Amino acid sequence: MNQQDFAETAAKYLRFAKQEARDRSPLYETLARCIANDRSILRLLLTLPREKRQPNLLLAAVRYLFGTPADWPQFWRLTVNEWEP
Repeated sequence: MNQQDFAETAAKYLRFAKQEARDRSPLYETLARCIANDRSILRLLLTLPREKRQPNLLLAAVRYLFGTPADWPQFWRLTVNEWEP
């Protein structure tokens, strides 16, 4: 786990927020931007193989397991507290 891995993963989430979620899903745009700036979630993502770090996979997994989170604090709590490697 190095700075480049953090930067690449954060950039992937920012790109998703700007290109995929903007004007389609305000919640997912917000969540993706917040994930890109949250080292605790980025650190968890870096435990996964590179191809499994995709924004749509994380967002879909959280939604599947817990329902649609109401906001960033709820998403963060669910993700960090329930993460299983």
